[in-house]
Amino acid sequence: MVDFSASVKLGKVPLIGGRITDGARVGLKAAGLYVKGVASTYPKVRRLKVDTKLWTLKQRKYFFWALRKGVIEVPYRRGGKRSQRLGARWAVDESRLDAGQVTVGNNASYAPVVYDRKNQSWYHKGNWLNTQQIAKKAGPQARRIVRAGVANKLQGR
Repeated sequence: MVDFSASVKLGKVPLIGGRITDGARVGLKAAGLYVKGVASTYPKVRRLKVDTKLWTLKQRKYFFWALRKGVIEVPYRRGGKRSQRLGARWAVDESRLDAGQVTVGNNASYAPVVYDRKNQSWYHKGNWLNTQQIAKKAGPQARRIVRAGVANKLQGR
């Protein structure tokens, strides 16, 4: 299901008899959804100026052919016909919940070019958060969510 994922170290998850507690289970599910929400947030659109004087004649011909045929659209709009809808492809995998883990991942084919620190393209650097930045940003709140799930269960909520 998930090809590309981010991880947040939560520390020790409360166990009883080798199984995680109900409160930790609820907290982990909620924390996974929180991290998914942070990861799936699109950055603001930024427009780069393209110097068309540097295009070759072949590039200019392709551009105007593609524009006439509807292959490209100016200005570019996210989520077009051929888009894999990157933000909507984030998912929470709870298959290892009994081991105290949830995985938040994205199975879009180009997710590593956008989200992986090592493979991130120059265009996405500084604009899109990479997985390490997502984990750093969401980690403290995710830990609080798990602790709150355990605390609520202990208080009978």
